[in-house]
Amino acid sequence: MLTPSTRPEKKLKTRVQEREQECGNEERLNSDRRHPDPATLGKIREFIVKHPARWKKAINDPRFQRHWTLEGERLSRPPRGYDPDHPLIGDLKRKDFTAFRNLGEADACAPVFLDRYAQACAAAAPLMRFLTTAVDLQF
Repeated sequence: MLTPSTRPEKKLKTRVQEREQECGNEERLNSDRRHPDPATLGKIREFIVKHPARWKKAINDPRFQRHWTLEGERLSRPPRGYDPDHPLIGDLKRKDFTAFRNLGEADACAPVFLDRYAQACAAAAPLMRFLTTAVDLQF
């Protein structure tokens, strides 16, 4: 028998309230490959080394930059086996490949939110295509 304190709806409501308290009036959109295991991370790094132009095109695309900021944890030193002077060493130090965008409450509640969200997802597609291709998955 479910009591008022164990009902799933009660737990869900509590989580939503906690989220609102944590975030205030901002929401966050993510498009990412976060905390990949070492083998996956190695594949992504090697793909960046083998395809630097494709990597730069994905992250420097004006549409991507208009909608997203690339962030995530990084190593303090170059990963083992990589030249510390590699032109993309900053990206090779990445431990996460997370594109994010903060939204205000007005943005999240706007009638055009879904259209804007679809545009943001389309702008992240080159990055996600690069990352999924790097790990031998279809995009």
